[in-house]
Amino acid sequence: MNNAFYINVSPIIFKNWPDYRGLVRAYGSSGSHYRSKLGSLASCQNQDNYPDTILTGALIGIPSGVIFSKVLHVIDQWRYYLENPGRILSGEGLTIWGAVIGATIGVWAYSKISKGFRFTLLGDLIAPGIILSQAIGRVGCTFNGCCYGLESHSWYSVIYTDPHTYAPIGIPVLPTPDF
Repeated sequence: MNNAFYINVSPIIFKNWPDYRGLVRAYGSSGSHYRSKLGSLASCQNQDNYPDTILTGALIGIPSGVIFSKVLHVIDQWRYYLENPGRILSGEGLTIWGAVIGATIGVWAYSKISKGFRFTLLGDLIAPGIILSQAIGRVGCTFNGCCYGLESHSWYSVIYTDPHTYAPIGIPVLPTPDF
């Protein structure tokens, strides 16, 4: 088929290492953190607490995001975890929306009990970085083939050829992360 893009990239980077999704999301998150620092310098010139706001937001948001992400995944895949309850505490199966919702709830709850922490300030600082890291993470999803669409013979369909990919091999599918 000449009118499709071929992707022959294995999702396995190194043994016992996250796939491209994890690597690219980690890169995107570090870019997001750097962008937040730049944004904080620009928007908080008259305030002395912007580094504390970002650090506190990360210390509260990351653990609450990981926990809620796992909980949401277990709820979504409940039948699997009923059969394999020992896998509930494994490090696999984290959802991006669970992480975003969990981090937001955790940081918001902390802002309600803390006197000096402003939830709205943190939101203003990290919003552009979150959008950037989500866009970069989509590249990792495309390489992995973990998020693919329906079979399609359009010019923008992709065909995965690596045997370790998550997508069906040799079948042209829509690259849904790119939409």
